[in-house]
Amino acid sequence: MTDTDRSQPLNVPRGGRSSRYRTHSSGSLSSSFGSPSGLTNINNNNGGTTLAHSKKTAASSSGNNNIGSLSTSMNSGNSGGTLPQFDEKHAAAGNIFEHRQDWSILNRLPLHKRNAIHIRLEDEGPYGNDETRCFVLSQLSMVGCTDVTCTVCGQSMVVYDRYPLVDGTLFLSPIKHSENGKVSIAVYHNDRQLYLHGICLECLSMRSLHVLCRLCKTKFNFDPIIFGTLYYYDLFAAFPCCQARLSCSKCFQPIVSIKDGLINFSNYSSEFECGHCGSKSHHFVKSFDEIFEKRL
Repeated sequence: MTDTDRSQPLNVPRGGRSSRYRTHSSGSLSSSFGSPSGLTNINNNNGGTTLAHSKKTAASSSGNNNIGSLSTSMNSGNSGGTLPQFDEKHAAAGNIFEHRQDWSILNRLPLHKRNAIHIRLEDEGPYGNDETRCFVLSQLSMVGCTDVTCTVCGQSMVVYDRYPLVDGTLFLSPIKHSENGKVSIAVYHNDRQLYLHGICLECLSMRSLHVLCRLCKTKFNFDPIIFGTLYYYDLFAAFPCCQARLSCSKCFQPIVSIKDGLINFSNYSSEFECGHCGSKSHHFVKSFDEIFEKRL
């Protein structure tokens, strides 16, 4: 089951878009996975749950997992240091971001993720489809930010002008996970103030740190998350592991049953009104340190 708004999975080219870049996505906050049930279809790409879209060179290889061919696919796109077909103002702003030259990052990915399904590559088709990258670069340009800090471990990540955008992944949240301005960066999407966050590759790979729920001690699973893109919802809220995660942040009474859950991952980042105390808030989105603990 996919989100029922106008937007499609972020990594699927959409028809009927303008040939010019846009600063904001025209769709509402949507899930790259589509729905919780889509999690089981990550490697099947069926039922509207396609997670990533490679360039033609990668697609013609039928999911070849070879690092060399994947690097070739990534480098076969536009190699200029500025954003092509971007208006003059945004092109100038885009120059503050680095152009990726070193692809050794691929060697740090787990073997099962060294493919075009788990890594965000360039879109096919006209540049009007590239709204996500345009949004990230334009918003960060406004505040002169060329790097973000990992929400989990505090490692700095350079923002690049092409996909993969960072050595990790990015997501938006309605709350600040930290008072650090490099961890939680204020941005605007669809006339709403949200906060841009990042998770580095080391944390996504779960090599050195493990993230556990403070309430039920369940380990957070980063494995389904795509490398190098942006999610338009809070990733930590999208995977509730216990009933306490779905309770009112004021009176602590349950709002949604953990057994029933919500249809889409993005729904967990929405506002809800508590049926017990009437409080309206993003009850399921809580700061990282409040909900999680880190273990080596």
